[in-house]
Amino acid sequence: QSFRLMHEGQALWGLLLLLWIVLPCITSLLYVTFQMLRKRKSMPLVNFLVLVLTTHIGICQPLFESGPELVTQWAVFWSGIHHHEDIDFSFPSVIFWVCIDIISMVLSFISLIVTAIKFNSESGTLVKISLSLTCSIFS
Repeated sequence: QSFRLMHEGQALWGLLLLLWIVLPCITSLLYVTFQMLRKRKSMPLVNFLVLVLTTHIGICQPLFESGPELVTQWAVFWSGIHHHEDIDFSFPSVIFWVCIDIISMVLSFISLIVTAIKFNSESGTLVKISLSLTCSIFS
C-alpha cells in the first residue's frame, strides 16, 4: 500500500507506512545485537538470524508495526486521500486493491489483539479468556 500511495502522489503517507515496516526490523536487529554485547556472547550467524526473526515476530512486529500502521491506514482512509466517489469499481484491479487495503487493516487489528492477549497471559476458564478478548477488542 505504501508504494501505491507514493505512486499516486501521496509520498508522505507512503513513506510513513514504509517506516512502520522498516522500524521494527531495525529494532529487532539492534535489540538482539545489544543483548549479545551485554552478555558478551557470540553465536553463529544462522542462530543470530533466527533470534532476530523470533524477536521480530514475537515483540516488534505487533507493537512497532501493526499498531502505528493500523492508525496510519485509518488516517489515510478517513482523511479522504482516496476519494471513493472518484473510484471506478468496474476495473478488477481497483477491487483488488480495495480488498488488499481491507485485509491489511483487519490483519493489523488481529495482530494487535493476539499480542495484547499474549502479554496479558490470561489463563483460566474459557469465560475469563473470552472476557479478556472482548475487553481487548473494545478498548
